[in-house]
Amino acid sequence: MIDARLRCTKTTGKPIYLRPNPTKHRHAIRNLFAFSDKGYAKSPPPEHFVPFEPSIEMNLCFGWTELSGRAIEAALKQAWVHQDIDNDQTYFAIVYSFVPKAKLEAETIIPQLEFFRITGFYNVSFNFTNWLGAGILVDFCDIVHPFAHELEWGEY
Repeated sequence: MIDARLRCTKTTGKPIYLRPNPTKHRHAIRNLFAFSDKGYAKSPPPEHFVPFEPSIEMNLCFGWTELSGRAIEAALKQAWVHQDIDNDQTYFAIVYSFVPKAKLEAETIIPQLEFFRITGFYNVSFNFTNWLGAGILVDFCDIVHPFAHELEWGEY
């Protein structure tokens, strides 16, 4: 939803309106809501909201796919990886674009962390292995959505 809205704003030139410094759980939820069709169409924007036009690069998600346990097991055997995979089970995977390794750059990572904070997520301990390329988040375990742990936000 977020990546789709970012692409839409680039195409239409219409910015997303967000509260610049969410300090409460409800602020985080409202900022995340701004990326939905209903939240994006809201006009005029709520008081204290400002146009937000991030220039970050998110890892493109292609959607979901199904994989048979038999296919996974065969691929893992070729790679000499041993996992407990049920050959008769169907597994689901989210497919993202490939991000090649490169030297991580703080000037790329910091704006992304700030973007996720403003959009309502909060950061857990930073893990360098979750970032690839010049600084693209590839493992979203580094951020937690606002519905997961509302107690981390001060007031509601």
